[in-house]
Amino acid sequence: MKGFKTFALALLCVLSAWILGCNDTAPVSSEEDGLGITITLPGGKERAVFYDIEEVTSYKISISQNGYDVASKSAEPGATVKIKVNDAGTYDISVSALDSNGNTIANGIASVTLALGDGYKNVEIDIEPEEKSVGINLTAAWETPNAEKYGAEDAVRYDAYIYEGETLVGTYEDISLTQSYNVPFYSTYKIKIEAKKADLTVVGAGEASFTIAKGDTYKDISITIAGKYIESAGEMGINPSLNWVEGYRRETVTMGSWPQSLADVTGVTLTATGKTYDGSNAEYSGDDGNKYVKVGESYYKVEPLTWRVIAYNSDGSKKLLADKIYSYIVFYGTDDIRTLGDKTIYPNNYKYSNIRAYLNSTKNQFETDGGIPTSYDIDWTNTGFLTAAFSSTELQKIKTVLVDNSASTTGYNPNQYACENTVDKITLLSFEEVGKRLYGFHNEADRIMKTTAYARVNSTYQGDGEDYSGSWWVRSPWTVSVYVHFIPKIGTGGDCGVGDGSMGIVPVLTVME
Repeated sequence: MKGFKTFALALLCVLSAWILGCNDTAPVSSEEDGLGITITLPGGKERAVFYDIEEVTSYKISISQNGYDVASKSAEPGATVKIKVNDAGTYDISVSALDSNGNTIANGIASVTLALGDGYKNVEIDIEPEEKSVGINLTAAWETPNAEKYGAEDAVRYDAYIYEGETLVGTYEDISLTQSYNVPFYSTYKIKIEAKKADLTVVGAGEASFTIAKGDTYKDISITIAGKYIESAGEMGINPSLNWVEGYRRETVTMGSWPQSLADVTGVTLTATGKTYDGSNAEYSGDDGNKYVKVGESYYKVEPLTWRVIAYNSDGSKKLLADKIYSYIVFYGTDDIRTLGDKTIYPNNYKYSNIRAYLNSTKNQFETDGGIPTSYDIDWTNTGFLTAAFSSTELQKIKTVLVDNSASTTGYNPNQYACENTVDKITLLSFEEVGKRLYGFHNEADRIMKTTAYARVNSTYQGDGEDYSGSWWVRSPWTVSVYVHFIPKIGTGGDCGVGDGSMGIVPVLTVME
């Protein structure tokens, strides 16, 4: 038991000879006959933060039979309460302990069967106290800026740790600087806040101690975050490609190549290489040392792909997100449902989607798993994004990773359209991931992706003006079988049909250095 221990009730009864539903018994003749309850309050409390006996100001006792209320009374602690009943049978007894505000802080139930001639019966009820919410209201703020120290502009996320003595009792990730925290015991605690960069390097910290005693609710606690001194670039081993993007530090890398900008090939001698992009756009080698891809009557220069580093992993690998919308593809080409044995494959199933096969340069998983492919189950083997964008040396650096496609990543849990996890080299962000501050998505502006000329000519939707921002796919299904999440050109969120041909792709991959 936690808190109240056992609560003893003496049930006092001299029952009538008339039993509910039977006509061959006599009624109760004495007014003293009936059911009585004696409340006794045990001593002793535990350390856990539950309501305790001293906080009880009254009790409410309710008697019912066969789901119907028979009687109820209120009583002060220690009182003896006699509640009269007229019939033999089984009675349910509930006791609620109330505090001074009339809030229920503990409950107990029991059942007793009374027969003619039983007299008084004793019953014990275990009173189970409600858990109490106590803790702190925390407000954290940075110290006065100092040019020699890191500051708020360097922090991508904040993590909090609560200790009781040397024991860690709570870890809270990616918190805000104004937040409430519960604690499990009456005790003295220390809370520590760490400010971190995208690679989880700590750039500032602060802490405070506090005591929660009986009678406390939430205490207001303030912490000042002190920035760490900035080491020299040599001591930190900073990659020269580090630069400031939208107020936070973000590393970018180049890897792979793809047709991007519109090119004037006047005077350039072109020779077909035999390679294609997106299945049908032929590549040409120019005598100027560049490569070009022909779409219609126009040519697009093949240029290096730029990636944002959005996570640093413990094995030394980096998770990369494309810095632009480089290409487009439909999620799946039809609203038709497929079946594999007794399994229903909905159009927004990422595992069996066209876009996954395209990204990884494979057959559609539907065919791989034994299904008879339709015209929409395109075989992208050696013609999809993976093999077209990367050299054999680069392909060796790309890790094969487990992709979490669970309902919790889709924005709706449960979600009947969430698919099984997949094992891929390239994927898209999930709905959950496009909101992660750790990945650099602090607001809608951080999700705005520009398009390349090649992506635009291939039907990728774009906004007006010179920024050419576009809409891009998220891998997570919506709550309708033919709809998938996407990010519109303004960086908000939405859903669209799987066959929409105007959506761009923003690939994600993990590489070893």
